[in-house]
Amino acid sequence: MAPLPTQTSADFYPLLGAGFSHNGLLQCAPTDVQTLALVYNRQLFQDAGLDPPNASWTWSELRAAAEAVADLPSVNYIPAGLALGVDASRWLPFLYQAGGEWRAADGSVATPSVDALTQAVTFYTDLIYDGLALEPGDLNSGWNGELFASGRMGMTIEGNWIAPFLEQQRPDLAYGIAALPIGPAQGGTLAFANCYAVAANSVDPEAAHALVAALTSSNSMRSAIGHSPAIPARPALAAEWLAAWPELTPFADGLSNALLWQFPVGLEVMADEIDQVLRAVLDGDLTDEEGAIELLTITQRLLNREE
Repeated sequence: MAPLPTQTSADFYPLLGAGFSHNGLLQCAPTDVQTLALVYNRQLFQDAGLDPPNASWTWSELRAAAEAVADLPSVNYIPAGLALGVDASRWLPFLYQAGGEWRAADGSVATPSVDALTQAVTFYTDLIYDGLALEPGDLNSGWNGELFASGRMGMTIEGNWIAPFLEQQRPDLAYGIAALPIGPAQGGTLAFANCYAVAANSVDPEAAHALVAALTSSNSMRSAIGHSPAIPARPALAAEWLAAWPELTPFADGLSNALLWQFPVGLEVMADEIDQVLRAVLDGDLTDEEGAIELLTITQRLLNREE
């Protein structure tokens, strides 16, 4: 990719500016970003005598709420605490919350501790192993949002994109959104972003740069606000986005303590490797500690790639 000389990373959220820059130069101009948050079923929470999740919720309260919903009497179906599959993108926030950062603030790779890895593996896999969380495939669903839309799940962990899906598929389903719980070390979530870049061998770099500048301008991002729940990459548009999507505020709040879902080119398969380790722990092929060591090896390979 060719650097974008006409744009600076300061124009975008710090998370995005750092994540899409190299040696101080912006390589890919971000357009929008979405984060993960806790989505909960208001009716099931009420039936279980639970207050809505709040910003001070911890892992313990998340598990307790999942237990309370799972213990509700079954009438036409058996409820479950969470819709949560074996998925690196849903597990990594728990690693972050345990103090295991795999990305530093400047976007470089960091090495999480074995203790943080073990805590995240144990908490996450126990939710599924203990029957408090169902995986999408357990009820023939394709993803967490579809399983949550069944009305049987107390909670799920999803991004902004779940809002239009539920509006279309289950407009009658009363749900709320809250921040992900605080872990043993801190709060935190994961962010997913899109960006535009210019190829280093572009036949017309001047025109390409002009196109990227137009596509990532304030006017261009503003025009998308009413059509997409994705957050514009420019903080200057935050108030306009919040006015259009006030119920999605927790997703925007997550940008203050999010890490970017991002792997070096060629190492995208690492997400699948993380999934395989988590599955091996669930199947009893690895202990929690052995799984943590395997995950540390995966992270170390990522670190070696960037050195």
